[in-house]
Amino acid sequence: MNKYKIPLTAYPEQIRELAVHRYKVIEPYLLHEKTCKHIMEETGLSERTIWYWISQYRMDGLKGRLFVNCWGEISRYKLGKQWLVPLFSL
Repeated sequence: MNKYKIPLTAYPEQIRELAVHRYKVIEPYLLHEKTCKHIMEETGLSERTIWYWISQYRMDGLKGRLFVNCWGEISRYKLGKQWLVPLFSL
């Protein structure tokens, strides 16, 4: 589980939109409406990416470890031309 207990609402809007976007991509799978293969064909995403998003959603909900990499270190995500770093001093 994510060791940083910051609510999703504390993150910048771009980050919240990223979390919602990822959820909307995997939602049909979670609701048993589509297979991973169908989602891959529709979105062009790799199977590994889709399974990663699903596993992260199951572990951490919408936040889905947006800021913590697989080694538990704080990481940055590039959105457009900006580097966004979470504020852990809240």
